[in-house]
Amino acid sequence: MRNKLLVKLTAVVTSFTMVAAPSITVFATEPETTTQVAANPTTTVDTDIVITDGHSAVDAFGPNTSITVNGNIEQTGDYEISPGSKTVDPAVNATGDTEVTITGDIIGEKTAIYAKNGATVSVDGSINATGYKETNNIYDEHNNLVNTYTSFGSNGIIGSSDINISVDKTINSWGTSINLSMTDVPGGSITVGDTITSTNGRGIYLGNEMIGGDTLSVTYLTEEQALRALPTITVYEVNASNSAPIAVIVRSSQDTFLDIQDDLETAINYIIKKEEGITFADTSEITLASDTNGYDTIKQGGSFKVNATVNSGYYLDAGKNVQVTDNGDGTYTLLFKNDQLHSKGGIYVRALLIPRPVTDNSSEPEYTVVVQDPAPIVTSSNPIATGAIVVANTTSAADTSSAIAAISGTKPARTVSYNIANVTPAQYKASVIENVAAAPASGAFNIETDRVSCFDRTMIEAIAARPDIDVNVVFTYGGKKLKVTIPAGYNVRSLLDEGGYCGFLRLMALLGATELG
Repeated sequence: MRNKLLVKLTAVVTSFTMVAAPSITVFATEPETTTQVAANPTTTVDTDIVITDGHSAVDAFGPNTSITVNGNIEQTGDYEISPGSKTVDPAVNATGDTEVTITGDIIGEKTAIYAKNGATVSVDGSINATGYKETNNIYDEHNNLVNTYTSFGSNGIIGSSDINISVDKTINSWGTSINLSMTDVPGGSITVGDTITSTNGRGIYLGNEMIGGDTLSVTYLTEEQALRALPTITVYEVNASNSAPIAVIVRSSQDTFLDIQDDLETAINYIIKKEEGITFADTSEITLASDTNGYDTIKQGGSFKVNATVNSGYYLDAGKNVQVTDNGDGTYTLLFKNDQLHSKGGIYVRALLIPRPVTDNSSEPEYTVVVQDPAPIVTSSNPIATGAIVVANTTSAADTSSAIAAISGTKPARTVSYNIANVTPAQYKASVIENVAAAPASGAFNIETDRVSCFDRTMIEAIAARPDIDVNVVFTYGGKKLKVTIPAGYNVRSLLDEGGYCGFLRLMALLGATELG
């Protein structure tokens, strides 16, 4: 298990450090050690970094500074800046000709990364900015309290547009996920390999208006000059509450350049993901991974063709921003319209099971979609009652009982039975997540309950992480024992209702059910 080191890592180049040694490596020895590390130009830390007082975990100031953290960064807490006023620093602070590499995740309350003046930051994991409530007191010249105000927000990344940021996985932020102030230095880049999510702001915002007034970070004489200063942006998907998930607002000393928003939207490179077995048939409008930083990309309005074998009962899907046309010859044409209001990109080419419709002529019982209101999932340390959760593993027909064979045939399977009345919601949730991960490769995960239950978003994500297995859900409803099968490779995220849950009745309505004897 990786040790956690309570540490503040600071890299500042000075004459004596340059002479003393070219690099320094810091290893964790005790999980609860507090250490100040004054770094030389090259610094490596082989541990998680945990900050609990609101200060930065990494401060990197150029020139020629390099910091590598082989682990995660987790920052919590705050500190007082004046009586009654507290704040939080960025979890990672990088300025100037400096390079910072984080091989794990970054968690920060107010700002995960603050970078400017050409800094380079690479994150192999995800970025999470959870949100921070900041309190500030205003005093008069006699030090009398005259006002108190609070604000709540967060940003995944704040900085200048000339930085180079690479994030392999997701960025999640309460506020705007990436917030950049424009400069007159071209050449910056933003690359995010997975989804950018903002629950109360924009996904990406660029502008030359400084927060809090009319001051401009830089003045452009023409729109063309402003366009040249935009960073190169490569992303997979941007989801945001704002109706403009990606926005740029740039103005000269007098006018706002209105067309630059359209120019930015058509300049962004969107990553194309596709499941194994699907290949490109036409790449004339695609920038291939071999020509860029490892991603196949396309711009808004572009189209491409793929070769795909789509079995009966399935259809080819590429996300809600893509129009798919079957050419009838084993190829499909995909038009990247990118016309969703709150979501941009998200191109994932794959075959999905056609949902089973409920018709008036069906010989099977009819069910309608039911949005259930399950009990909230809460943490609990209560011991699990004996017999409340029973796990069985089968590897072949020889050791498969007739009851399990009726559920998943002779596939290797992990079957978990729940007495719902005797497990807490937290125990049920944790067990489903643990056992779906432990199901045999290319086999089945069977979940059997004595009554109607549900999955929440986290449980669905655990199932989505196992596209190689069937998931069979068995439960009792209306005096009948019913089985619903989620086939291997199914887009399970599409099963969630607007509240982030999928009840078993909803599952049955969407996929159909088989009555077991």
